[in-house]
Amino acid sequence: MEPPPPAVCFVLGAGFSCAFSPGAPTMADFLARAAANGAYKPESDHRTLASIAEKYFGSTRDVNIEDLASFLVLDLGSDPAKEKELRNLAYDQLIQIICQTLGYIHGPAMSSDPADEFSSFATLLAREGIPAITFN
Repeated sequence: MEPPPPAVCFVLGAGFSCAFSPGAPTMADFLARAAANGAYKPESDHRTLASIAEKYFGSTRDVNIEDLASFLVLDLGSDPAKEKELRNLAYDQLIQIICQTLGYIHGPAMSSDPADEFSSFATLLAREGIPAITFN
């Protein structure tokens, strides 16, 4: 019996989107980019989120949003500090920032080259039945 042919699966991260849009953030620079485009306002609208990010991650902008989101929803049972810090509110603020920032980046491609490449890539995946996992 012959072994099955090797399987192909593409795993696409945030860097994949960066080729398409100059405003596409990565997990690591998401808040900094969101602040630059006005979606994140740590000194006013998003003080609760900014305070928690500063306290636990040492920065209001240079925080990996995946780490921050996980921290905000971590269930430690009854935790008075969590309730006092309003982590639920901070999580809601983070979701709002993510939605606004992603809405900002999805526009025309930087050039036709990435758009054509992405279209060809998607066509290949569909035609050959190749799975893709995306973290975008």
